[in-house]
Amino acid sequence: MTATATIEATPLRFDAGRAVGNSLGVFRRQWRTIVLASLVVWAIAVAQNLTGFAQYRHGSHDLRRFAAYWGFALGFVAVGWLRDAAIVSASLEAPGERRGFAPAISSALRIFLPLLPYRLVASGPALLWNGWAAWALSGGVAHVVGLELAVGSALWLYDLGCISLFGLVIPVALVEQSGLVAMLRRSATLLAPGRWRFLALAILMDVVGALPAAFGGGVLAFLAVRLLARSDPATYLRIETAAVAFFASLVTAFWLTIVAVSYREFRRLREGAPHDQLAAIFA
Repeated sequence: MTATATIEATPLRFDAGRAVGNSLGVFRRQWRTIVLASLVVWAIAVAQNLTGFAQYRHGSHDLRRFAAYWGFALGFVAVGWLRDAAIVSASLEAPGERRGFAPAISSALRIFLPLLPYRLVASGPALLWNGWAAWALSGGVAHVVGLELAVGSALWLYDLGCISLFGLVIPVALVEQSGLVAMLRRSATLLAPGRWRFLALAILMDVVGALPAAFGGGVLAFLAVRLLARSDPATYLRIETAAVAFFASLVTAFWLTIVAVSYREFRRLREGAPHDQLAAIFA
């Protein structure tokens, strides 16, 4: 009786430091699948940038090029969704369990359609804004930059709102396989004991992901100039863009690992479910 009372009196608290530490261990254990999934998306983006495929000059009103640009953007976003689910799937595996890249992709494909309505709601505003801005946004540089910053900030806050409520929806879909409304409700319920700490982790990862673009680009460009002094300046920009995108993809992958580990932590807090039981459910 005393032990039960002690357990009930213990406050439910999400330990963000523990989640990050465990995520580092998971990342080291499953790095092959995680990095491979990240590299696929990164390579598609780099190839598109280098080849000029589906590129569109903003504001040109070239309908054919815009359709190709928009179609590629939608396809690229869908591939990114599959990458996200594949990394979470790999990160949910128990220690010693390495089912590899193919099973992770299979799990991602299994939940693609069930989660599609939520994905569209979560990513739809950003997609619509980018499409409209590419087609119609015009005016002076200061006006365009100011509008982009204002809308970008609003979209970031919208994304954080989705994360604060539904940030665990991918692992919930992979493990518990219920209907969409039930999965969203389950995510919100699990996050309740540590919603703000989880959100703080998301903000921290956004900041870390932005650091290369803010500070590392100039250093990388300088090194490229020193090493490739006779090259076209465009070469430096391509190197910088590819390197920054690669680092950002790894930060995203680590965040997705944190999401998977946090799901286990929140279940442990609310239900006392050990990791091996979660792995058995997932299997």
